[in-house]
Amino acid sequence: MFAKQKKCLPNINLMKITHKFYQRTDNDSVVEQPIYLQITLDRKSTKRAIGYSCKPNEWNNERGEAKYIHAINTRINSLTKVLTDLKYKIEKDSKIYTLVQIADIVFGKTSTGVELLYISFCYK
Repeated sequence: MFAKQKKCLPNINLMKITHKFYQRTDNDSVVEQPIYLQITLDRKSTKRAIGYSCKPNEWNNERGEAKYIHAINTRINSLTKVLTDLKYKIEKDSKIYTLVQIADIVFGKTSTGVELLYISFCYK
C-alpha cells in the first residue's frame, strides 16, 4: 500500500514579513502625493497610506523617507518600530497572523479577522 504522508502546519519562523515606504507619483508631478506603506507577508502584499503627503522632489525613493520634513520621518520611524516589535512578538508567541491583521495592528485599528493559533505538532 501507499505510505501516508504527514502534513505539517507551516513553521512560524518561515513567515517572511517585509515592508517599504514609497510615494506613487505621476511623471513630472509637482503637487503633493500621498506616502504609502507596503507590507508583504509570504509574497502577498497590502498598501496603506500613512496619512502624510509631500512633493515628489521632497521624497527620497532609495531611502524611503522625506528629505526635509521631520513629521513624515517621525511617522515612518514610529510605524517601522511597531512593525519590528510585531515581528518579534510573532516569533516569540508562535502565532499566525493574516496580512490584514498585521496591517491593522501597525496602524492601530481593530482587525475583524480570526487569529489562528500555531499548533506545534504534525497531524496524520
